Amino acid sequence: MINDAKYFGVPLKMLDITRYVSAAVNDIRIENFSVPDGLYVTVHVVDKTPEHELVRWGGDVRLKGMDNAAATQELVTEAVGDENTEDTVVDFITVSLTCPLSKTRIKVPCRGARCFHAQTFDAMAYLDVNESTLRPLWRCPVCNRSTKVEELRIDLFVLELLGRLGSFCGAVELFPDGRWAPVVNRVDVILIDDSPVKLPDVDRSRNVSVIDLTSDTSLNEDD
Repeated sequence: MINDAKYFGVPLKMLDITRYVSAAVNDIRIENFSVPDGLYVTVHVVDKTPEHELVRWGGDVRLKGMDNAAATQELVTEAVGDENTEDTVVDFITVSLTCPLSKTRIKVPCRGARCFHAQTFDAMAYLDVNESTLRPLWRCPVCNRSTKVEELRIDLFVLELLGRLGSFCGAVELFPDGRWAPVVNRVDVILIDDSPVKLPDVDRSRNVSVIDLTSDTSLNEDD
């Protein structure tokens, strides 16, 4: 229990106790049935980093946690080499600009420090998904490799592409030599004419012969 409030018995190295404490009372009490000896508890006052701050950090190449264009190009080169076989030759790879977690357009592209793929995911969506569950996995949504917060790497190359490409572009083709090409979402449009059906015009100038089958004139004439 935390300050007489029940807490789910989930083994966590760090937990958010914001809703269990009061700003007016500088006191916290943690109770459990099996508390080991020599256990120490520390409380950290932290702020959530907003999205624009992550983007600003991404523009500062002096900071750690950033992958420049050369790092991305190296990943593309390795990926293209892995795709080439005796039967197929691949010149580029396609990278989606949609986050596999939020299913929306990526805003802060990142990947794990130990990831070997060029595909990125949205950093804010990654933090939100793990923050909203009692058992955060902290695994890359692309390769399922363990990826802690401090191991996130913002892709500066993809970040620049996102700023240059419009929302109409859902993916890009990346080449080993650093070139890239947008993949425009194709929209097939079928026009359906729902106007009333027009009957063909009748040429009223033509003489039309009409035979009255109900008339018995011909029979009377034979008699």
